[in-house]
Amino acid sequence: MTFFSLDTSARKAFFTLIKNGRIKKHLVLLGDATLSSNIHPLFQEFLSPDERSHLRGIIVGLGPGSFTGTRVGIVLAKTLAYSLKIPIWGVPSLAFVTKSAEEISVLDAKKRGIYCYQENKVSLLPPNNLQSLDNCQVFSVNSAPLEDKLPKTTVSERDPNPLFAAKPYLSATSRFSPEEAASLEAIYF
Repeated sequence: MTFFSLDTSARKAFFTLIKNGRIKKHLVLLGDATLSSNIHPLFQEFLSPDERSHLRGIIVGLGPGSFTGTRVGIVLAKTLAYSLKIPIWGVPSLAFVTKSAEEISVLDAKKRGIYCYQENKVSLLPPNNLQSLDNCQVFSVNSAPLEDKLPKTTVSERDPNPLFAAKPYLSATSRFSPEEAASLEAIYF
């Protein structure tokens, strides 16, 4: 079975084609201000009409992250799901950085603190409550701004990998549901 996975919430945005539980194609995108105007041609180039016709589902990152970038990816995923009448599942974007349910992934939330993905849940840790991550090993797509905020924490940079986040859906037998597709919303605090 073939699935399309994408996340456009961070600077390291991506498109991935997953076939039979393995990555068949992967493209890292620059998740900057040009993404909204470039996403359609990049998608057209990445997935041929034949590949689109074989898709059995879509896994999309819901954020948190870039306000516009996240929404651009969700709109692309919903449009594809509606046009092909295939199921769509939304996952926290930080799930793409983890390799197991025990890992913690984080994203800088600027002055508001840090977004934290732990035990399959996203939370916002305010600046005065970051000590809960002291002496932990955490993963991020951009560790540089976090090292100052988390001096007692080991922050390792990791490229997003869609397989862990996609795994629960790769054997799903769901059908397209317009209501479920319509209900997908970006995660923001």
